[in-house]
Amino acid sequence: MLFLFEKGIPYSFQQSDIVPIFMAVLHVAAGFVFFIQAQPKNQVEHAWKMADDLSKQTGHGRHRPYPDDQMFLPEGIFALTLIIFLFNYIFALAANMDYVQRFIETGGQLDLALDSRSQRVRVMFRYGLYLLAYPAAVWMRLLTSVKGQRRKNLQSFFRLLLVIASAVVYSFSFPSFLHHDGLGFLAWGALIPLFIILRRSYFPRFMFYGVFWMILTVLLKNYWLGTFSLVSLQVATLILGLYGILFFLVLWGIELILRYFEKIFPERYILHVLMFALLYSAAWTVFDWVQTQGFTAYPWTLMPHSQWKNLLLIQYSAVTGMWGISQILYLANAVIASLYVFPGAYKPARRLIFSLAAVYIAVIHLLGAIALLQAGPKQAEEVARVILDGNENMVQVIPDERTPGDPAEVEEGSVRIALVQQNSDPRKHDYEEVFRTLTRLTDGILNAVPEVDLVAWSETAFVPNISRWGAEDQDPDRRLVRLVRQMLEYQRSMETWLLTGNDDYTVVLDDDGRELERLNYNAAVLFDNEGRRRETYHKMKLVPFTEHFPYERQFPRLYQFLLDYDVNFWEPGTEPTVFEHPKLSFSTPICFEDAFPLEVRSFVREGAGMILNISNDYWSLTEVAAKQHFAAALFRATEHRKYLLRSTSSGVTTAVDPMGRIIFELPGYTAAASAVDIPVETPGGPTFYTLAGDWYIWLIFLGIAVLLASILISMGVSIFRFGNDY
Repeated sequence: MLFLFEKGIPYSFQQSDIVPIFMAVLHVAAGFVFFIQAQPKNQVEHAWKMADDLSKQTGHGRHRPYPDDQMFLPEGIFALTLIIFLFNYIFALAANMDYVQRFIETGGQLDLALDSRSQRVRVMFRYGLYLLAYPAAVWMRLLTSVKGQRRKNLQSFFRLLLVIASAVVYSFSFPSFLHHDGLGFLAWGALIPLFIILRRSYFPRFMFYGVFWMILTVLLKNYWLGTFSLVSLQVATLILGLYGILFFLVLWGIELILRYFEKIFPERYILHVLMFALLYSAAWTVFDWVQTQGFTAYPWTLMPHSQWKNLLLIQYSAVTGMWGISQILYLANAVIASLYVFPGAYKPARRLIFSLAAVYIAVIHLLGAIALLQAGPKQAEEVARVILDGNENMVQVIPDERTPGDPAEVEEGSVRIALVQQNSDPRKHDYEEVFRTLTRLTDGILNAVPEVDLVAWSETAFVPNISRWGAEDQDPDRRLVRLVRQMLEYQRSMETWLLTGNDDYTVVLDDDGRELERLNYNAAVLFDNEGRRRETYHKMKLVPFTEHFPYERQFPRLYQFLLDYDVNFWEPGTEPTVFEHPKLSFSTPICFEDAFPLEVRSFVREGAGMILNISNDYWSLTEVAAKQHFAAALFRATEHRKYLLRSTSSGVTTAVDPMGRIIFELPGYTAAASAVDIPVETPGGPTFYTLAGDWYIWLIFLGIAVLLASILISMGVSIFRFGNDY
């Protein structure tokens, strides 16, 4: 509703009008309060004098408790407006998607235009104009303020802009619409403005800036979630927003201790800078780790993922996992921020800490270079590639007359694996059509190069449940029964092993043997070269709220709400299965499971010699989501010094060697298949990370505890010795 009514046209209220009406009322009310706050000049100066006196009493002139309050209200409303605008604009991009329109047609409570362009125009009129209210409020306040207050109001305006800039720059360090590989170098300084502003803010603004930054980065990095389901982006924003509130509360506690330590030990400059850099980098690293834990875990676009192309740095993950890399990046931001946070008296201390941090980072990169030199050149090789062109013609790209060597025979000690990318969403496209594409690509790659040991199809590449529809007692005239039998017959004719994503289920029986319920799983199924089903893996780590919600009894209304918005649930698996092939053992994390360090570690600890991920990233309709997924997954190769292969419906179908070097990568959103020769044995034993897991995080916990205890003890001793002078 644009509050534009034409004569004679009846208007009916809709649920979608609630937010625009709320925004209109909020801005009118805020404008009224904003004008009421205007005070005579002498009262303003009196308030400033009180604030200055209080800051002198506390000894923290740069941490005044009240000076920015006049702009707090318009800043908060602007932040809320920007978030609501981004939410609506993101969903406007999905307006013409088939699942959205189908949901609307079947009575779903959603008011979107029939095409994305019209919906984006509607969003600009509904919310975009409100974004101009904050600059207008700043301009009006500058015109009506006294000189000293005018400067403070302008500083407040620029602080908010710097928080937004920090969020934008940080988001662009990951794969994004600006650059599909991400601009990883930005991560080395993206948080500097935020750290400076947090250190100079009192509690309400500290929390406001921190949580606003958190929510803004979630929306900017994960905008593509709007194409996954109708609730996924909201759920991700809500969860990470709550995480952000808890995190910045903890960080505020650390900040208070730092400020008090700086007060009672005013001349220990080196300790001031060191404590700030270490505690901030440690706290943010732990926050990254927390996002990989529990039911609500979402290990996406974490700080170390920005460095997925930095081959020298990512070698460190074999020792510390991602977390050592995470702290290095946060440490760099904190050390550079300290150059501005601390005054001129700190110059020697700042120079010393900066030099130590630079040497530490340089040494880590040097050790990475040595590890790469010791590993030597890549041992794996792409030996064949076929592509279906726009006219559905099979084009053989590799091998051709320019390809060196003879890929006809597999070298001793290697295994040849074919990865098939059918470029479709199996759940939204016709099952028969998807199966035809899979078989054409599979036949093409098998004809291009002989002796393929294993063919890998993507997550749920073949949707009809093989266990159910492949049973002998099923009616052969049913469509899904026919399709499953065609698939099984085709697999036997391949005369090689096949891994495919599929649905699976188990039946729960009562004491009398009657079926109580069926538990459905997202599964990976392995067939041997004679057509026998050898083993099945059930996905253990499911996407929270959109694939799994274990609290149906505790929150029945929320459970029903998710069902109403077209969410389908699975049961989580319980066993980290290791598939056994005559030439190798491997495990198959499904979808975003390869983004979880400890999940993949459990496979390796069980004996997996290779990691073969199957995913469906087609649904996002953007290479950004696929690249972000791959950036997170690549670390599993370097953490364990194992080959990582990925077969996706469309996304990043690739092979990565144990040093994190990419062997090949199929183009996104293209029907293609590739065959790669992989050494069965990788040199060296298990890495330190494979043996010790997240030891670095526990070391950080211990270090934080020791640092805080030392600070508190030192403060207690000083207060005891010198009394209330401090």
